[in-house]
Amino acid sequence: MSIGGGVTSKIAIEDDFKAVILQSTFTNTRDMGKATLKRVTKKDWLQNLVYFVPFIQKFDNYSRIDKITEPLLIVHSIDDSMIPYEQAIKNHSKAPMAEFVLVKNDDHNDYENSLPVIVYFLEKIRPK
Repeated sequence: MSIGGGVTSKIAIEDDFKAVILQSTFTNTRDMGKATLKRVTKKDWLQNLVYFVPFIQKFDNYSRIDKITEPLLIVHSIDDSMIPYEQAIKNHSKAPMAEFVLVKNDDHNDYENSLPVIVYFLEKIRPK
């Protein structure tokens, strides 16, 4: 989830897993920095400051997501106040083979509406 998605996407392309779930995961830290600056300052121009911070691309889910070969679920709430759901849409555009679900009424650390989606995904891929 969230920053954990950065770690998850990295190890998912380096090792074998039965499945990968990215919940409330950003595209990359640069996009996240831009979204945060825009949300906090309400000034569009300030989001361009992230281009001057060289270390900010450490967690780049977007560049790795299409290399994940395991069954992949991307789930995100349209009501996430921390990470804009548009980043999940962008992630899915790079990994169209992934199952993609947008839920409502979950904030960033909520699971009430995401959990049934995750359980269904895991039951679907479970060996019979």
